[in-house]
Amino acid sequence: MNENKCGMIINDKMIRKNKQLKKLRKASLKMYGKAPKGVIKNKFGKVSGCESAALVQRELPQIEAEITKELLIEKCKEANLTGMSGNGFPIYKKLESFVRSNMQSKTILINGAECEPGLIHDQWLIENRLEEILVGAEGLRKVFGAQSVTIAAKNFPKSPATLPKGINLCKVPPLYPMGEERILIHQVLGITINHQALPIEQGILVMNVQSLLQIVKILSGQSANGRFVTLSDLDTGSAFAVYVEYHESIKEKLVHLFGERKYYKCGFGVMNASDVTDDMRFDPTVCFATVTSVVADTCTTNRCKGCGKCKKVCPMGLDVKKIISKMEKQKTAELAELGVNRCIGCASCSFVCAANKNPHELIGEYNAKIKG
Repeated sequence: MNENKCGMIINDKMIRKNKQLKKLRKASLKMYGKAPKGVIKNKFGKVSGCESAALVQRELPQIEAEITKELLIEKCKEANLTGMSGNGFPIYKKLESFVRSNMQSKTILINGAECEPGLIHDQWLIENRLEEILVGAEGLRKVFGAQSVTIAAKNFPKSPATLPKGINLCKVPPLYPMGEERILIHQVLGITINHQALPIEQGILVMNVQSLLQIVKILSGQSANGRFVTLSDLDTGSAFAVYVEYHESIKEKLVHLFGERKYYKCGFGVMNASDVTDDMRFDPTVCFATVTSVVADTCTTNRCKGCGKCKKVCPMGLDVKKIISKMEKQKTAELAELGVNRCIGCASCSFVCAANKNPHELIGEYNAKIKG
């Protein structure tokens, strides 16, 4: 990833003004169905549609029957695998923590819900690589002695006639930020994890669906020298799930697919992306790249209009309006009691802000300062 500041590149106002994006959002909600009330109140769906052609089919990978958890962890370490959600955290460390967990009952949750709007590659993998995902899920369950593995996604193709023992498929609402670990765990398993606790300490391993496929790759003798990403054109709403090799030029790939444009952005998705420079290359931390002629016009110094939309959409139930009001009045001593440290940085508040303000950035900067 580059060192440029990450930020939101699209908001509700932009979608309402762009006929193509507005049409895609409507189609997305129609495809997935209206989201129920509950865990998350955001109801905007994908802003991009998948136009990717299916890759050439190949034989299912074969995982060694005698593979041990120690050997699996060592292979992940040797391959330098990191989480495919883009966080850059080494997979082997997460697996080691899972092994160290002293919980008697252990559960694995495969996250195919996609963590940000605009991403399509996880869903593409669910629809086109489900058999391979099931092979990996069954292997992971056996190696770590987990009671069950649940694969969560917003949609599934026609389910197989029989699922491997202990493997479950769970359809989740098309809401953002459904892919956030604690929110997904609550939705799928009905377990509430305190924001200060780690799910893995509770015997729950959450792994991105593509991270699982990377493990399957190295266990079947293949090299994990690339990844699936979403490449999109926000002007037209078109998007592709593309397998890229690491060190390929991001800008060249975008220009080849969509032509030249004013802005080139990459990062985790439309809510967190930064400028693409000419020398930037794909790596495990880049999940998304896009071209666009317009980006969201937000500013942290804009004054709050007091509409309260930010409070309504916050998945953590924070009174964002009151928090920002306290900040603007320099009453920061009162922020702790409002639970400001529970912010997960999803930017939902900024997405709907009528004042084009950037509340999540202000809260993030405050939390970073408090943590030192």
